[in-house]
Amino acid sequence: MNDPLIDLFYKAEDYFFRSISKECLDFDGLATAYLTGVDTEHDNLVFIRKSVDATDEILNQCRDFYKINNAPWNVVITEQFISSKLERSLKNINFSFAGNSEAMFIALNKQNKTDIPDNIDIRSVGDKLDQWLQPLIGAFDLTFKVMRQYADVHEMALKNKANFHHFTLFIDKAPISSLTLSLQTHIARIHDVGTLPEYQNKGYATDLVKHAMNEAINMGAEYCFLEASESGISVYQKLDFKPLFKNKTYSLVG
Repeated sequence: MNDPLIDLFYKAEDYFFRSISKECLDFDGLATAYLTGVDTEHDNLVFIRKSVDATDEILNQCRDFYKINNAPWNVVITEQFISSKLERSLKNINFSFAGNSEAMFIALNKQNKTDIPDNIDIRSVGDKLDQWLQPLIGAFDLTFKVMRQYADVHEMALKNKANFHHFTLFIDKAPISSLTLSLQTHIARIHDVGTLPEYQNKGYATDLVKHAMNEAINMGAEYCFLEASESGISVYQKLDFKPLFKNKTYSLVG
C-alpha cells in the first residue's frame, strides 16, 4: 500500500494525536502508541500502520507502557496489515475485535466553498472549550469527568501552539454540535464530530462539517481527512469524501 494520500492521512492523524498526547511510544514508523492520559481506551490508541513482524514484542511493550501510566487503551490496525500472527498476538494479551472504521479524504483544492443557511450559528470557541465540550458529552455518552480530561488535553495542545480550531453550532444560544479541525501545512483533519442526541439526524453536524471544510479552504488546506464510523460513512460520502482504507479496532476483553 504505497499511496501518497494514505501517507498524508497518517501524517494528519499523527499530528492530531501527538498534539494531544503527554507521551508517545514510536516503533520505527510501523506503529505508534499515544498516551493522552484521558481515562478511556478510545483516547489512548496504538495505531499499527505497516506490516509488522515483531507483533508480540510491540504489543507487550505497549501493554507495559499503558500499565505503568494506568491508562486503558485500544489497538487500531489498517485492515491490509492484519495477519493471523498479529491476531494471535492480540489474543495473547486478551484483546478482541471491537469495530470497523473507514479512513476518508476530500480534495479541497477541487472543491468550491459550500453555502450554509444564514440562520445557522457556528462559532469558533477559541481556547475556552466549555461550550465545545457540552455537545460531545451527550453525543459520545461519556462522563463529564472523562470529557473534561479530554478538553484539558486539547487546551494543553493549544497552549503548545497546535494548529487546532474548535467549532460549535448553537441553536437558540445553546451549544448542540461540535467538532475539531486540525491543520498541518496543506492538510487538514476533522475529528470529534458530535451532536446532542435530541438534535441528531437533522443536518446540523453536516452543516458544521461544511463550515469546517470552508475554513480549511480559507487556511490553504489542499486535502481534508477524517476517520468515519460505520454509521457515519454515508453522511461523509454525501459531502464527497472518498474512502482510502479500512481500520479495525481491538479492545481488552472484559
